[in-house]
Amino acid sequence: MIESTTLLPAAPDGVERVKIESPVAPGTDIRPIGCDIAQGQTLLDKDEVLGPSQIGLLATLGVTTVPVYGVPRVALLSTGDELVEPDQRTPHGFIRDSNRVSLMAAVSEADPRWRGALVDLGIARDNQADLESKVRRGVSEADVLICSGGVSMGELDLMQPLLQKLGKIHFGRVYMKPGKPLTFATVEVDGRTKLVFGLPGNPVSALVCFSLVCLPALRRIAGYREPRLPTIKAKTLEPLKLDSERPEYHRCIVSWDDTQQFFVARSTGVQASCRLLSMRNANAFLLVPAGTGVLPPGSVLDATLVGPL
Repeated sequence: MIESTTLLPAAPDGVERVKIESPVAPGTDIRPIGCDIAQGQTLLDKDEVLGPSQIGLLATLGVTTVPVYGVPRVALLSTGDELVEPDQRTPHGFIRDSNRVSLMAAVSEADPRWRGALVDLGIARDNQADLESKVRRGVSEADVLICSGGVSMGELDLMQPLLQKLGKIHFGRVYMKPGKPLTFATVEVDGRTKLVFGLPGNPVSALVCFSLVCLPALRRIAGYREPRLPTIKAKTLEPLKLDSERPEYHRCIVSWDDTQQFFVARSTGVQASCRLLSMRNANAFLLVPAGTGVLPPGSVLDATLVGPL
């Protein structure tokens, strides 16, 4: 190595000389052919994410094109006569549409590559013609259509009858809180199967259902090895009231407790499905079982991680 040498003054014959300060073994700093990659060695596995080192390995081998999973194209639609855009005033009886922008942000946060494949369908009004027009556009332009609202049992909840007309509903109720009216359907378009998720209209319900159901589907389409979100065990820090009918995904903040040498979960407060503040700063959904009474502090439950610890 050059730092272990000293350049000597030129000799009378003009020949420059170098003094080697440290002994050098034969072969030092020479990389034999094949020392970095053995013959027959597997360099990349199926479903492996292509990061900087993987792309560098491909370039080393002269591989400039490889088959990859495509980016899922996602269309987002809100429904309801009561909705206005976030930048509009809210006359009596109207509310701003927070679901569509929240879900767009959730898709983009889940994988930045998906941001450029979003299709904004706007707001569909509570009439068959407008809703059907926007749903048909969604399944035509996207791989996955995510709608919010219109999936409950009201007179103007038109989504399920429309999905029955256009395709096949696989389920229209789920055993969880929040998110009971969650609906999933498939629609065939030009020989391709399109996925349609009908999320509840309450903003917390929509985001919880997206994280637990829609996101794993998107990750599966995109080729993730493990599409489901990670789950850990955590101890509760507060008493939690049980719901007698359904298990509840309680929004919480999970952190590591050095004293207990265990993850602990702190509730984000009132868990009403309309209260978007319960999602603020939450990095996990604590799975609280159905039952009666109150779950005491220190109970160990599964916590699905939806954000960094």
